[in-house]
Amino acid sequence: VRSFFDSPLLIFVAISFVSAFLTINRVQNLVADPIIYAGGFLLFFLISQSIKKETSLFSLANVILASTAVLSLWSLVQIIPGLGLDTLRTFSPTGSYLVQAMLLVAALPLAVGAYLKSKGRVQALLLIVIVLGIFASAFTVYKNPPVLLDLETGWKISTGTMGRSITSAVFGMGPANYVDAFTLYKPADFNISKFWNLRFTGGANFYFYVLSTIGIAGLAALTVFISKLLVIAKKRLELPGTGSLEKGLIGSLLIILV
Repeated sequence: VRSFFDSPLLIFVAISFVSAFLTINRVQNLVADPIIYAGGFLLFFLISQSIKKETSLFSLANVILASTAVLSLWSLVQIIPGLGLDTLRTFSPTGSYLVQAMLLVAALPLAVGAYLKSKGRVQALLLIVIVLGIFASAFTVYKNPPVLLDLETGWKISTGTMGRSITSAVFGMGPANYVDAFTLYKPADFNISKFWNLRFTGGANFYFYVLSTIGIAGLAALTVFISKLLVIAKKRLELPGTGSLEKGLIGSLLIILV
């Protein structure tokens, strides 16, 4: 089964590997983002081959929502006082409590779509748990504000990377070299900010991160993918026969892009 997304995603993965090969420490760069991108593409490809009917898609959506509900329960347990989980308050199986909050918010439209499709008790319970998990995660983020790179600094680092050389502009600093880009191209006024002593391994957002690590070529492939996704999403949402489950999936994808 072919899709409109195969080519831009495969090109994006290939560019990340090319970028890694162009760096001095190839092994370190190859086992970083390129493996994650390739694994994500393989998962996407295998799922697209196995989902033949809407019932299969509904089953997969329930699996995703069930795992997200477990994550929501974890976020709820974290904020309950008296359980001795203070040291784990900011721990998350997703890697960070901020990513955990983002994942739960992104899953919300899918949970709503699954409930509207079936009106079942299981889907209603999953929806309620995910909503509660969003509030719990928002509370954790509020109590423990994450340290994030600001947009202006992130953009200056990206433009500094592009100005280094033609190769760096096209293929970036390397998938595992954002911290090097940050060290080299952070603006001078960053040293008088309250985060002057920190080194960042991620950009102000994913798009600036891609531009810095795998360059204009990687960002172009990602842009083609997003543009195709937006065009197809618009067409599907305009069709009267589009079901609530598909609308929920599209809503979740749009939240992830934002």
